[in-house]
Amino acid sequence: MKKQYFFALLLCAATTAHGAEILNVVVNTSTISGSMGSIDFQFNPGAFTTQAATVQILSFTGATYIAGTQSDIGGVSGGPLPSILTIANSGLDNEDFEDIKFGTSLSFTLSFSGPAVTSPNGSLSSSTFTLSLFKDAAGTMPVLTGDPNGILGTVQLNRDNGALNSQAVSSNAQFITPTPEPGSFLLLGAALLVLSAIKCKLA
Repeated sequence: MKKQYFFALLLCAATTAHGAEILNVVVNTSTISGSMGSIDFQFNPGAFTTQAATVQILSFTGATYIAGTQSDIGGVSGGPLPSILTIANSGLDNEDFEDIKFGTSLSFTLSFSGPAVTSPNGSLSSSTFTLSLFKDAAGTMPVLTGDPNGILGTVQLNRDNGALNSQAVSSNAQFITPTPEPGSFLLLGAALLVLSAIKCKLA
């Protein structure tokens, strides 16, 4: 009985890695390096019933925040850049807007979590993260994109399985799924070996 219980514990340990979804974002800003502009992050629910979710913007580099310009709407906490920003899809409009000075390459990590990621229920609508850039402080003149709203790319949470569906609107933006660290593969492999050994003894 103890062996069977231990087997179950190991099985859970090997299958509960799905706690958050991660994307790395890189934007080539070399053509506007040294200029002033603004950045806008949004994370909004769909038009119908949408599961709760949160996105964190981490490890922001490649641009300098202009003091006193952070403007937030809805479920936003943290910041200003490069400090961690957290945006929840708690209202119709959840948005962080900041003035920045561009460097040669802007990068940050997106970490999505919450019920829509860990236990998706196929709700009627999905949530969407949007990244926009502008070459003016007012956020009216798009830069590095042909989109009239300044959108460089979007990330949508799949309402059925919690996966991330990213789309780069601009060729200057890349959304990259990070490669799992070798250590995580080794840990999973070791757990599976132990599982196999215990199963053979129980048979």
